[in-house]
Amino acid sequence: MFGGKSQWYQYRCVSCGNETEVEDIVFDAYFHSKGCKEGESPTLTCPECNDRMKCL
Repeated sequence: MFGGKSQWYQYRCVSCGNETEVEDIVFDAYFHSKGCKEGESPTLTCPECNDRMKCL
């Protein structure tokens, strides 16, 4: 992760369909702070409608 090429994860809102990409360094920090298990994708909040965004 550090010093290498970044990886990006595609997310889409379950309500409004807003899509965004999240860089791996942000994803990993959020992953650890929420106590997600390995293999799970954390659910993020949509900046447009405040509903859930899921990893595609």
